[in-house]
Amino acid sequence: MSLKIRFSLVIGTLVLAIVGLTTGILYWSERNFLIAEAASQQEETVSALAQVARESYLSQDDLMLINYTASLGVRLPELSFAYVAEPGRVLAHTRRELAGTDPQKLPEPPAGTTVVRLPVERQGQADAHAIGGFSRAMAAASVEKALRNARRRMAVVAVSMVAGGLLASLALAASLTRPISDLAAAASRLGQGRLDTRLEVRRSDELGLLASRFNETAGKLQELDEMKKDFVSAVTHELKSPLAAIKSYLALILFESKDKRGEDRWLEDISAIRGHTARLSNFVTDLLDLAKLERGSFNLNRVPVRPEAVAEEVVEFMTPLAAQGGVALSVEAQAGGGPIPADPERLRQVLINLV
Repeated sequence: MSLKIRFSLVIGTLVLAIVGLTTGILYWSERNFLIAEAASQQEETVSALAQVARESYLSQDDLMLINYTASLGVRLPELSFAYVAEPGRVLAHTRRELAGTDPQKLPEPPAGTTVVRLPVERQGQADAHAIGGFSRAMAAASVEKALRNARRRMAVVAVSMVAGGLLASLALAASLTRPISDLAAAASRLGQGRLDTRLEVRRSDELGLLASRFNETAGKLQELDEMKKDFVSAVTHELKSPLAAIKSYLALILFESKDKRGEDRWLEDISAIRGHTARLSNFVTDLLDLAKLERGSFNLNRVPVRPEAVAEEVVEFMTPLAAQGGVALSVEAQAGGGPIPADPERLRQVLINLV
């Protein structure tokens, strides 16, 4: 599974979880609000009935109260009954035929009815009451109807949010994985020897920093490659020079061997060949030492050594070559000097390179 798909799945799952949790909280809050709103409307209905009862008493208009009470049963389906009663007499009822009866003789409220009772003040005394009975089933059906509408709205919003979140997750996953894909492709080209490969740094975050580090690494590799080419060129030149000299001396010896050669001539040519051979040997030794240094395996064999003795050996070895350039070599050492801990071969190599 690709990293892009993993990113999309993780972000999409988070979006679904957040949308689901948010929708659940909103639905629960909406349900509680509708239930509380239904209870509040029931109390407001009975409170309005009590207010009409007070106004009817003040205006001595019983018909107004009777008509308003009867209209409640028509306007409010969830209202099972409503009436206004004073001690011993029902002043108004949603069922007109029950007006004037004794409240004690009214039918019992049906099962599943919520009864709301509020006082009606007349002349400063709450000697009458407004009473309303509401069907809990009808109220629950009304709440459920409102919840169905709310669920439809929430479903539309949730689907829109999920779709937008998934699209955003795909875009985010693409923006995160595209630089990684570019880096993988650039690394592949770099592995194929295209050391001029570079990435365009378009971001300032960690991925942009990674691209910058890749460019720096590629630049250093290119520099090392150029150094390697220069090194190979230098090595080739250093190897060809003494080999060419040896080859020319040998050709000269073969050419002159047909005639008589003097001893001095033989010694001179052999000395030159030995010098170039020593130069070639020293160069190969230098290359081996360099390889050891790079591997970290360059060891020194320290033993007590007299530096002047090593210097005398080097002078003896290099005198023929120095004589060709008109250079005289000698050793000057202070008297009384003792041996020192050193690697004689490395010390000899250093002195030969200096000469």
